Amino acid sequence: MRKLIISGYIGADAQIADLPSGTQVINFNVAVSEKIKDSQEYKTTWFRCARFANNVSIAPYLKKGTYVIVEGKPDIETYVDQQGVTKANLKCIVSEIHFAGNSKNEESANSTSEPKREYPQSNQPNSFVDGPDESDGLPF
Repeated sequence: MRKLIISGYIGADAQIADLPSGTQVINFNVAVSEKIKDSQEYKTTWFRCARFANNVSIAPYLKKGTYVIVEGKPDIETYVDQQGVTKANLKCIVSEIHFAGNSKNEESANSTSEPKREYPQSNQPNSFVDGPDESDGLPF
């Protein structure tokens, strides 16, 4: 079984296309950024995604800057460029889309009005942060 899981930000609003078979396809791109080791720079990889469906009601929610987790099958799309060179793109044939947080636009709007919280917020000791709580005499 081949499965591809992508988590990142949508690069542009999703586009809907009608196929001759009557099926509709939602096309969108997802950007995945990772920090380059021992550097302050980031490398961004773009994934082309296609969701084939008869119900495209999710398309209006696939907006630029929305953070998503996409699951699907990898597919290689080949084409010939203007110089006659054959090239290939990795594409994800989407089976599931999960909305995993605020969009970049919402994050920047929220960051000016409310500071980000740091966890844990409880005043109780946290064994992972503060060490074990031995005040009750129990070894666990």
